[in-house]
Amino acid sequence: MKKKTAFLLVVAVLLLTAVLAVVHLMTREQVETGQLVVSYQNKQQEVVFTKLPLQQIQGTISNAKGQTFSVDAKGLSAEAFLAELNITGFSKMTVVADDEYRAEVSAAEIAAEDTVALILQEDGGVQMVVFPDSNSKRNVTNVIRVEVS
Repeated sequence: MKKKTAFLLVVAVLLLTAVLAVVHLMTREQVETGQLVVSYQNKQQEVVFTKLPLQQIQGTISNAKGQTFSVDAKGLSAEAFLAELNITGFSKMTVVADDEYRAEVSAAEIAAEDTVALILQEDGGVQMVVFPDSNSKRNVTNVIRVEVS
């Protein structure tokens, strides 16, 4: 009798997990590759990143293991990106990936030269890189949303 109850409990947990996974996937924000949804002052706008005046961005990033990687891609500094959208007077910028991973950078970091950039990934997506970080937790790939406050 205990085996049957345990089996039914396992099946119920698996079914609940499947239902929650489907609900999660259906409620995730969808944007076209290379597009960003930018939120600022309770307004949202869609931006096609590839239509902005992209420049060559170069630098070195590292991961938690201390391995370094060279970055050489088209993109914009975060400061130039926000200027293109006429966004001023903010304290921070948070980027959100398609899997809801998020990272935050301050206005001071954005204002520092050659520090924070948004770059075009090889697959057409957008990535935020923070060059002076010794740990790549704020180098976010597949960015779909930028929240400025």
